Amino acid sequence: MDSARRVYIGGCHCGRVEFKVTADLVNDRNGICNCTSCTMKGFIHHHVKKADFFLTKGYDDLKLYKFGTLSAEHYFCSYCGVESFYRSRSDPDEWDVNVRCLRDAERPDQLVDIYGLVYWLNDGDNWDASQAIRDNRNKEAKQTGVPYRPAKLWRLITPTDVVPRDLDVTVEFRKSWDDSP
Repeated sequence: MDSARRVYIGGCHCGRVEFKVTADLVNDRNGICNCTSCTMKGFIHHHVKKADFFLTKGYDDLKLYKFGTLSAEHYFCSYCGVESFYRSRSDPDEWDVNVRCLRDAERPDQLVDIYGLVYWLNDGDNWDASQAIRDNRNKEAKQTGVPYRPAKLWRLITPTDVVPRDLDVTVEFRKSWDDSP
């Protein structure tokens, strides 16, 4: 498997919080979790080693949120509210970055194409049971030397799969606005 490690720039919506991260979004695990926190935020997970994450600005603009076991450290921008990274309960020695908040460092005007990636599904609603299964799979992979891969990887449906490619969103929005009672 060829490495597709690249440098990405990540951050919040208002730009006060920014970081650089080196990651392989093509070959390494990207995850979608079904817990209420991740679902409500639309967080798409990608774990990176501490050495591959560097906060470039906004340290003083971050706020910390903890819930449940108080193990995970969720950091969000105190101005715009976006959580672009956090320290997870499952992998506290890594940073979990939100793929939705990443731009390629070589093309900083473009967000990462989240529709071109594949995803593992994480059962955050049943965290303890799913972690026990994950730990057993990791233990087996270490013993056999064969890394675990799920039988099925998932893709997000692109808007172009359900919306005509030639749709002018601005025009349609204005039509719906003008047609409202």
